[in-house]
Amino acid sequence: MPVDPVQEVVSIPSISSTGKGKERISRSCRFHLVRIGRYCVLSIVALFFLFPFLWMFFAALKPQTEIFQYIYPLSWKTFIPQTWTLENYRI
Repeated sequence: MPVDPVQEVVSIPSISSTGKGKERISRSCRFHLVRIGRYCVLSIVALFFLFPFLWMFFAALKPQTEIFQYIYPLSWKTFIPQTWTLENYRI
């Protein structure tokens, strides 16, 4: 009975056909995806909590009139002072 070469190649046992190699790769991949996802969520939460402190810091270096001048629409002028001053620290 003649053997088809395609079936012969398919029937040869290999390391990946045992399932152990695929399982390790999927676990490793899943571990890294979970880790990346966790760090993304933690980074968003950290930015959420740091945002008010950064805004207060930069607002303290702006003149009083400029603090709420560029609130809407949001742009880089909202956060970075146009005119830097230490007038807010005067006694």
